[in-house]
Amino acid sequence: MLKSNNRIVSAFFYILLATVVFFIILAVEVYPLRPVGAALDQWQVKKQTGWQDVRLPLVEMVSQEWEVFELRTSFQRVDADTLVIPRQSGNAIEVRLNGRLIYKLGDFSQPTANLWNYVHLIQLPEPLAEDNLLEIWIASSYYGSGLNSVPYLCRYEQCAGRVTFLNWIYSDAVNAIFGAGFITSLILIAMAFIRRQLMTTEFFIGLALLVGVFYLQDLPFRLTSGSLSTFLWLKKGFLFSGYLAALFFLCGIELQYWKRITLSRWLAILVVLVLLALIASPDIHSMGVIQTYANSGLLFFLIVIAAMIIRSKQRPSWMLFPATLLSLSILLLLITLPLGITWPIMIPPVFVMTTMMVGIRLILEYNQLFQENINLNRAKNIDPLTGALNRNSLPEVRARLHNHVVMIDLDGFKSINDRFGHAFGDQVLTEFAQIVRRNLRQNDLVIRYGGDEFVLVVNGLPKTQQGYAEIKSIIERIEKQYGGLHSDIFSDIVYEFSYGIAEIEKGIEEAIGAADQKMYLMKNTEKKIGA
Repeated sequence: MLKSNNRIVSAFFYILLATVVFFIILAVEVYPLRPVGAALDQWQVKKQTGWQDVRLPLVEMVSQEWEVFELRTSFQRVDADTLVIPRQSGNAIEVRLNGRLIYKLGDFSQPTANLWNYVHLIQLPEPLAEDNLLEIWIASSYYGSGLNSVPYLCRYEQCAGRVTFLNWIYSDAVNAIFGAGFITSLILIAMAFIRRQLMTTEFFIGLALLVGVFYLQDLPFRLTSGSLSTFLWLKKGFLFSGYLAALFFLCGIELQYWKRITLSRWLAILVVLVLLALIASPDIHSMGVIQTYANSGLLFFLIVIAAMIIRSKQRPSWMLFPATLLSLSILLLLITLPLGITWPIMIPPVFVMTTMMVGIRLILEYNQLFQENINLNRAKNIDPLTGALNRNSLPEVRARLHNHVVMIDLDGFKSINDRFGHAFGDQVLTEFAQIVRRNLRQNDLVIRYGGDEFVLVVNGLPKTQQGYAEIKSIIERIEKQYGGLHSDIFSDIVYEFSYGIAEIEKGIEEAIGAADQKMYLMKNTEKKIGA
């Protein structure tokens, strides 16, 4: 009962912490967008029928390959020398004051800049006229054109720090997440190769991070993306990498907590359909239409991922922190989109941070395994004859970091001792231990349990038929090499052993007991019975 209450308290703590962190991040991203000084919220937009009054924020979908969106407003002289345009949808921008070009960013002939998360700081010519006409032209080749936040006039010293901070948040902080995620992904993939097992949580989470950080590169400011054709393929790559990241992350979560891949197969079908649709889209406008529907599918699977983490009984309480962050980001998008609120989208960076948290946890657990091996290989835990770990090492083995144990008993070892002497028997034990170590992986353990009994502790293999088959393959290699021992000297000695395999569920001693029973069943029936 106490353990259950502690788990509930821990879960509540991580949910509350994630909620507080989420709203702090949201406030940091949104609050500085509020106008400081004279807000310019009444504008006119140019239509085919003439100028039409509008209020901001305003974003209109692009109806052709690319188009220019024209806005204008008027204001009287104020005590200001700077214009701030917090965020705009579009790929190139020009600002004119009283018919004079005062600011330009991007190329109107090839509008491929990434400006939607950029805050423009524009110094105005002085002195201002009594009545001023401000025009903003936005060229957009993708998704929409318009202003996501209200521009405002201020003194430079009043708003320069705020603009610098916002651009750091929208670009530099994202690039910092990119770097951390990229390094984490390489470490995770390297861990999978070290373990010589690719169908692991580490491998899939590493892949999710690797493509996820590429997906993240659609957020920071970029002055140009090359030609419209290059821009098209970049956007296709960003969208597809988002789907791949969700697919790989779901695979990793399923392997971690359910030891099998099920839902990921359905997402894989959707990923293939999205890829085919993206390849077939001839221009950016048609790809934008595809993205509208594709994002709905991606959003659904992100909801599934968050729900799977929250509902899993096997997940540790800390996993509720990234799951809550992801859930709140999705909820924010579902609320703001129908209301026309154009706040910064938080899902991409939060998803990458969620994946990175899982990845860092896996690295820490791997480091625990590594440290465990260091501790277990200290002199007090080493069998002096074979060089394997001895029975004293068992209390230091963390059962939750391993999956299976194998109990081995050398058949007919007493007759070898009686016939050839204990010195020869000791040599056989030593050579057997060497054969076992050659066939196990780096983090697997070899323990001399006593006499001619050995225990193998195996990690990184799923508790499935596939994992059992892998262990059987290892045992068969050991059998073959042990069976050929001294064959060129003694043709009448038969080297064999009996064994039992058991999954580690509660504790290492309990698993050894189960494996021991299966080993004796095999020895008595002369049949190899696995777990």
